[in-house]
Amino acid sequence: MNVMTKSPPSTTPGLPPGTLVAGIDTHKDTHHVAIIDHIGRAVLDRQFMATPDGYRRIVDFLNIGFCGLRL
Repeated sequence: MNVMTKSPPSTTPGLPPGTLVAGIDTHKDTHHVAIIDHIGRAVLDRQFMATPDGYRRIVDFLNIGFCGLRL
């Protein structure tokens, strides 16, 4: 049996190298924020409480994650 392998396709086709993307998985009590790079590799992630203070922390996390990273 021949087995052929090839590289998996990019999970985010068309994004230029160095691009970062954030996603937020929302729940009743917590929100999970993840930042990935242009090919879907995890860069940063963190969970926050779904409270006013937690929302402020999400904004701070995203500001640090996007502004403080250099790929």
